[in-house]
Amino acid sequence: MTHASQNKMLFLLFFIGMTLSLLFFIYFYGNIVPYKTQEYSSALSYRQFSLEFPEENFFNKEALSVFPENEVQDIMVSCNIEIQGIDSNNLLIEASPILSAMLNGNNGNIVYFDLFDNSNSHLDAAILSKDFGQLDEIMIGGYPFTVVKQINNMANNVVFIPPEAYFDKGFPIETLTYSFYARPSPEKEKELHDQLRIAFPDSIFMQSPSDFVAYENEESANAIGAISLMYMVSLLSFLFLFKSLLDESSYEDSVFLIAGASRKKVIGVILTELICITFIGFCLAGFLHRIFYDTIFVPLNIYENIRYHFSDYLLIAALSSILSVLTSVPFIASYMRKTAIELKNQCKE
Repeated sequence: MTHASQNKMLFLLFFIGMTLSLLFFIYFYGNIVPYKTQEYSSALSYRQFSLEFPEENFFNKEALSVFPENEVQDIMVSCNIEIQGIDSNNLLIEASPILSAMLNGNNGNIVYFDLFDNSNSHLDAAILSKDFGQLDEIMIGGYPFTVVKQINNMANNVVFIPPEAYFDKGFPIETLTYSFYARPSPEKEKELHDQLRIAFPDSIFMQSPSDFVAYENEESANAIGAISLMYMVSLLSFLFLFKSLLDESSYEDSVFLIAGASRKKVIGVILTELICITFIGFCLAGFLHRIFYDTIFVPLNIYENIRYHFSDYLLIAALSSILSVLTSVPFIASYMRKTAIELKNQCKE
């Protein structure tokens, strides 16, 4: 590399600065980009399907057993219904009362975990938010229900009753939600989607894991843009060293120009060297990141279970090369405004 060999100290400082910038790029890519931070997330949003029925449906409990029990964590049925005995002023804004029941009593949220135990699982039991104040009894669809538990931080437009009561009283099903133990792969999600479509042909899908993945991808693009800007700003200070490196080796470029090489070819040589330096710097940064990932970077990670794949490193390598070229354009343009004689005289000075 012609320019790099002319002043080894400047080149070393520039190379170290670029490598550090690349290490920061790699780190923030894994800790800010949503599809990396949530790649192994088991949050409910990534393993839940919600169906809505345009018309009231009255399924029995057995009809909802579409999947094996070892796959489904819980099934929740809901409907909008008249509930008397609660203060409507305490409801969420523009939200109507929702009656719900969970067949297994566990949808993965600690607030609703094990709603009904042996002491309060009788058919006329009801659970709702503490926001309504102390309540002993409410009327749901004309049936009396005893309030057996009131929970803090619970949505105050939802009332839970035992699933046996829900089906025994003949309440309709307007919304049906399946929560799975494991986050499905894209292939498995399609399979589950097709099974639900066959089992409930009149339903409309309100929510599926792919909805959140699509939103996550959109947010990821914005995050990569922000990281790219951070990288360019970080690299900017070190490119002043690169400009000094060009000035120190301007004699070589003046010879190329005097010998008949076009400015485009000289710029091409400079950019090629910059891309090579960036790639070598990335290889070093990637090597250090892999070697010290468990000992240094894992404790520094904002999220747990962040893992980098070969495709991640490949993407970062491509992005960093493009960004390095874009960031260096003003410096190279300023340098190449000079004539061959000016470059030669500059080197003599």
